[in-house]
Amino acid sequence: MKIPVKSVISKTDVKKLRKKRQVKAKKTAILRKNFRRLNESSKTFSTQFQESSESPSTSKRLSSKISTLISKSIPETIDNIAKEKLLPIIKSRGYN
Repeated sequence: MKIPVKSVISKTDVKKLRKKRQVKAKKTAILRKNFRRLNESSKTFSTQFQESSESPSTSKRLSSKISTLISKSIPETIDNIAKEKLLPIIKSRGYN
């Protein structure tokens, strides 16, 4: 039995179609991950619910530990960067 001409597709066309499907899947993957429906009786639901209930306390704990580091290190680095950028301008204008 002969294969109809319209149903024969080249390998490159198959690869292009596969690539399109992969790109579409990548674009929608984030939404599927965040908004999937789970059975409340399933184990994944219980672990996800547990993680979401623990997240506020975890974020508070981390923010309290990191806040002291951030308050000290970021202003110092910003000051150093500003000094490095302004130093050639100050020297060229003769202010130093």
